[in-house]
Amino acid sequence: AAEMERYLAFFRTARPLDGTDRVMIPGEPENRSRADRLANGIPLTDTTWESICSAGDNYGVRAPALVSEAIAS
Repeated sequence: AAEMERYLAFFRTARPLDGTDRVMIPGEPENRSRADRLANGIPLTDTTWESICSAGDNYGVRAPALVSEAIAS
């Protein structure tokens, strides 16, 4: 574990690419995205949301119920 910590510390001292604020390790962007989506929800395009609502209508599930179930889980 200590060796890995040293490796990560060394890795993060590398100069970040232009347009980025820091060097990230594998899995870090995914972990950040997961945390953001847990806190703020999953962004959907209008087309995707309309498709979800349409699918719900086909099975007698109204959109507000879909949203309530998603928030509860």
